[in-house]
Amino acid sequence: MRLSYKLSLGVGLALAVALGIDSYIEVQRSVSEYESDLLNHTSQQAHTLSVSVSKLWTSYGDGGAIEVIGAADSASPDTRAHWVNLRTLLNSTLELTDTELGRLRSGLPVARLIGLRVPERAAVAFSPVVIDRQVYGVVQVSQAAARRSELIRWHAERALTTAAALLVLSWLWASLVGLRWVARPIEQLVEKAGRIGKGDFSRPLRLDTQDEFALLADTLNETSAALAASHERIERETQARIDAIDQVRRADRLIAVGRVAAGLAHELGTPIQVVSERAKMARSGEVEASDLPRTLDIIIEQSARIASTIRQVLNLARSGPPNRSRVNLRSLIESTRELLLPLAAKKSIDLVLTAPAQAQAWLDDGQIRQVLMNLVMNAISATPGPGRIWIRVQELDEPAGGPALSGRPARSWAIEVEDQGSGISEENLPRIFEPFFTTKAIGDGTGLGLSIVQGIVQEHGGSIFVDSTLGKGSKFTVRLPREVEA
Repeated sequence: MRLSYKLSLGVGLALAVALGIDSYIEVQRSVSEYESDLLNHTSQQAHTLSVSVSKLWTSYGDGGAIEVIGAADSASPDTRAHWVNLRTLLNSTLELTDTELGRLRSGLPVARLIGLRVPERAAVAFSPVVIDRQVYGVVQVSQAAARRSELIRWHAERALTTAAALLVLSWLWASLVGLRWVARPIEQLVEKAGRIGKGDFSRPLRLDTQDEFALLADTLNETSAALAASHERIERETQARIDAIDQVRRADRLIAVGRVAAGLAHELGTPIQVVSERAKMARSGEVEASDLPRTLDIIIEQSARIASTIRQVLNLARSGPPNRSRVNLRSLIESTRELLLPLAAKKSIDLVLTAPAQAQAWLDDGQIRQVLMNLVMNAISATPGPGRIWIRVQELDEPAGGPALSGRPARSWAIEVEDQGSGISEENLPRIFEPFFTTKAIGDGTGLGLSIVQGIVQEHGGSIFVDSTLGKGSKFTVRLPREVEA
């Protein structure tokens, strides 16, 4: 509505200015006509009075003529009549021109307007008194322009009244027209633009104004349709990317399961052998009655060990949407460590865990388990053995994203995986998180492990760092927020 009010005010002001100019011209014309009529009337009075003076001068002498002029002078307060002889006329303050003086000497009348301001504005007429073709003097009649200011005031009041009426009428009319043809289309366009900004590309806007607003609405509709198509395409591409990432992570889990499987042969074989032998002994009667409960306890203990190992492998291999919950980091790392102990034992490598018992974090345990599996398995591969790999958990008074980032939880958990392996060269260190980059032999790695690790950590609002010295080993540090991020 503000635009329609401005348009209305603009139209009203334009009309007021036009009316003011017209009123000024009308005032000038009316004043000019009035002064012209006043000058003609004054000239006729002077002529009539000069004729009367001529007749009285001839019949009664100059005394009667002067009395007539005096009577005319006192007849009206706005009219003055004087007898002026030629010698006095030459010294008059009226400053007659030589041409006007020449006309009076020749017996011809002269009339003019004097004074520029209202009080001094008047019409002055000089009519010669001619007797026997001789000019005896001049009758001077002056009449003040008394109605001039009144005429100007009347026209001004009329112009102001008309301007005010036109201003009100034009404002009302322009408001109605502006509301219909300006305000409402603009409100609809703003509402459409707001919906586009919020991602709502439905309901095309149709305006029947047949003007630039309708053209703008069509343009917005075309833009909305293009954005909707782009939005759908981006959603499809994003979903395809998410599916691809899930597939890559799934494949990475299966690779980890495959690498762990060899070590699980001993891990599962031993308890299965114990269960089998104990069961045979119990069935054949080789176990005395007093030892039978102990034998059954051993069978139950080893069966639980087998079930726990299989459950850990299934947890490692499972896939699904992220499901974050409050998880005890020490328990998660301990179960992952147990899975990798057979693989580390083949190279005589000890996996040393140091973590607070109550280390809690909000995360997806399956994804973080995959992170730990990748980092520890890489450490085992890099360590020639015998040796040690340290897994440490400590609390930091820094955001998970590092000191340079803000807006994240002020406290975080740091998970360190440190080995005594060959280390990473300086030229390879900046590229280790690039997809498909690997320093391993063909067939030993895909180059996706650390890239997947970095993606999972960043999705959890954390960060990952590496500190490595060639020939001495590497230390990977994963920072995870303690609380869920808003």
